[in-house]
Amino acid sequence: MLRFLAAFSLLLPLASLRAATPQVFPDNYKPSPCVVKNICATFSRADIAQAGARMQAYTGLRQKWIDAHWEKLTVDMQPYCAKLTTCYATPGNTNMFCNDVVLTQAMSICDQFSDKADHEQCFLLLRTYASGIDLKSWKPYAEAQACGKANLPATSTLRKLDVTMTPAAIPPDFNGKLVVYALDSETHIPMRAFITVEGEILYARDVPDGRPTTSYALPWKAKLRTITDAHGRREVAAPMVKIEKEGYETITFPMPIEMRAMKVEMTPPPEKLKRGKNTVTITAVDPVTGKPVDARVLVGRTDVAEANQPFELELKRGEKRGEILVRSSFSRYSDVVVAPPER
Repeated sequence: MLRFLAAFSLLLPLASLRAATPQVFPDNYKPSPCVVKNICATFSRADIAQAGARMQAYTGLRQKWIDAHWEKLTVDMQPYCAKLTTCYATPGNTNMFCNDVVLTQAMSICDQFSDKADHEQCFLLLRTYASGIDLKSWKPYAEAQACGKANLPATSTLRKLDVTMTPAAIPPDFNGKLVVYALDSETHIPMRAFITVEGEILYARDVPDGRPTTSYALPWKAKLRTITDAHGRREVAAPMVKIEKEGYETITFPMPIEMRAMKVEMTPPPEKLKRGKNTVTITAVDPVTGKPVDARVLVGRTDVAEANQPFELELKRGEKRGEILVRSSFSRYSDVVVAPPER
């Protein structure tokens, strides 16, 4: 099942983690039966201010504030530690993937502080707290993975993914970052799955190994495929996106690019053309912006003129006029037939 989410609230960036992308890990997930000690092992209360200053230059983190809020924030972290346990125990997920997903989401804990100074202290503390978990995660992750694999039910049936994407709709001139999320359809646990876009080799800077992966931002510039039919007409189509994870059904869907058809008008209209020389103007504009489209006019298979400019079209006696169509110069729009060929 494919569902697109329109938008997500942005969290503050996490410079100490690889992913600063808003994350999806619903609270109605199915917890793993695995129990792992010290899943959220991090710096001690006494050492965390020094660790923040040493690792991330957080010289403003005050020990007095830490002492006053440590117990409360440690309790607030417990639901996220439980999510970490389940994510770690999920075969195929890595500790880095789980840390990026869960600990990015955990930064919302600081939203409880309306005072700017308190919020800043909380933010610095939790970023350092998360960095400590990141550093100490290898042992609990290995333990959780072993438990998760031992409890994996034996089945030959492929599981299903629920896939969402933001932005839900991509404009034709999109040049930014998109994020694909994949949850197990039954457990609602985030899955580390891999993304390919038809005809492209992509690199995701936020992913530790650079491979386009769910839950991470993927830089992408909108690009359409061109399909030529038996009559030589060109149609543009969105490239297909493929989501793959071992043990799961592969999901494919067209990139949700907003497809637009040129609005084309011919003066004089085709039925008013006469034998001999005709002065013709064929306008081609974007239907949304109303701006002229960079396009060419073809008669038959011959490129005869630029759209949106008057040109001379000569129709010789005894000859049948070929099909008149408008073709986008940069494959942004499908061909538009202005007049079919004379019969």
